[in-house]
Amino acid sequence: MLTSSRRALAASFVLLAGCSYPSFGFVPDDQLGGDDVGFDAGFDAVLDAPVDTSVSETSVDGGVDSSSETSTDTRADTADTRPTDASTGDAPDTTDAGCTSPTGGDPCAKIPKFKASKQVFDAKPDEFCGVPTTTWTIATAAHAFPSPVPAGVDTVLVARVAWSTTGLHVHIHVTQSMVFTPIVGEELWHGDAVEVFASGFSKLTGNYTAGNDTGATQIIMVPASGTKPGRASIYLGEVVVGDVDPTRWATRNVADGYEVELLLLWSELKGTPASGLAIGFDLAVDVRQISTGATPLVQALYALRTPTPTTCTRTEAHPSCDDRAWCTPTLE
Repeated sequence: MLTSSRRALAASFVLLAGCSYPSFGFVPDDQLGGDDVGFDAGFDAVLDAPVDTSVSETSVDGGVDSSSETSTDTRADTADTRPTDASTGDAPDTTDAGCTSPTGGDPCAKIPKFKASKQVFDAKPDEFCGVPTTTWTIATAAHAFPSPVPAGVDTVLVARVAWSTTGLHVHIHVTQSMVFTPIVGEELWHGDAVEVFASGFSKLTGNYTAGNDTGATQIIMVPASGTKPGRASIYLGEVVVGDVDPTRWATRNVADGYEVELLLLWSELKGTPASGLAIGFDLAVDVRQISTGATPLVQALYALRTPTPTTCTRTEAHPSCDDRAWCTPTLE
């Protein structure tokens, strides 16, 4: 059980592809009146802007459904804790209602085909019918920071990852009793968050700042907390470059934690999807231990390779600054 000395996990997926700067449907900071912010710098004010709460749908041929439904989920006005009235019993979507997923998935080995006709961005997992789940904890992670992990950190992450001709489809359920999101002036990874590293190719060179390994990207997604909406931003080489298109991701609070859902287009990842294609991928989760003040964090990585020397400025390779630390699964 998570205690008041809370924790933070980060989930990272990596898929690697070709060249040219990725769009990822984001709004660059320079169009929003802000400056690019380094990984260790404060938030842009724009990162606190409300995210569209409407539910959008994307067909697997890449088209966005013209219809949308308004989310009826409510959020309590209690800062820095998971709302007590979080949605717990929402009916499944009509698409693929009632389906189940087998266990034993490993997104670092093989990524299965997405079987639904469209992805509904409501953060519910029901359209991931048949996609094997991957369950892991900090204790079973490839690497955790700090090590050993502080006592009481018990966050559990269940991931479903699949591909279609449109892109990479991701759903993640994070189990923990409290949710502490970043406060104003902090980077997203200073709070509870899921990180996805991805590219549409597997030939990784390490550095994926703008103009290098184009198509490789890091996405950090933060759940809603109190009156603060969920947020998702794009990082290249530990520098935030914009926000994720709100029609391609979603988050919701649930009884035992929170969930996030994401679509990354192959056109953005610079990959040509086909069975047998090798991509870059990694997963991480961030856990914040207290709601305010100093931010002791715990971060766990699903996979971690150790290229030497690393392109990171630190002595140890990390997926945020060296994409060779990612794993390279194949598409089934």
